[in-house]
Amino acid sequence: MLTPEERRKKARGANRKGKGFQRKVAKIFSMWFYGGNDSKLKSTPRSGGYRNKLVGDINNLDNPDEFPLHIECKNVEGGQSKWDLQDLLRPKSLIEQWWHQTIDDARISSKIPALVFTRSYEKIYIAITKYTYESVRTFFTHDVQTPRHGIFNIDALASCEHFLDALVVFELDSFLCWCSPQKLSTHYEESTFYG
Repeated sequence: MLTPEERRKKARGANRKGKGFQRKVAKIFSMWFYGGNDSKLKSTPRSGGYRNKLVGDINNLDNPDEFPLHIECKNVEGGQSKWDLQDLLRPKSLIEQWWHQTIDDARISSKIPALVFTRSYEKIYIAITKYTYESVRTFFTHDVQTPRHGIFNIDALASCEHFLDALVVFELDSFLCWCSPQKLSTHYEESTFYG
């Protein structure tokens, strides 16, 4: 059994690991969305004036409305928090819980929900709504191949709007190569769902 000091130390380490992952994801999306500028998006501060203004783990702190994604980041493993992609087939899995949080917070921000998740020695994945996937896919000609992905129905969300009851999971690198920032922004601007 861990002492109180050991528990605090372990929690600080997990918090550092999570913040490190958020900074990495912020840099990746900043490079992708802002054409090589890796410093526009930041890990959202959890203190001071930002606490009540911004939701999500990644934001453009100078102009939050400019970036259309609401990103939740999860870098979780071990113990009770162990997950794998097969969890997408199990009811009440960690990934499903993260997805609920992502959807709920995206409603507050009026942005496109995106869950970015990984664990040690695993690739980084992104989950988006089937609605976003279908919409972005319509911008492509037939000769553009969609990268490997999985579409998963979430039974617990079946009572929600029909386009939230399924999520589409990609490897993050493949998604960013397939979906251009312009296509995503066009989807966001044309959609009546997000705000």
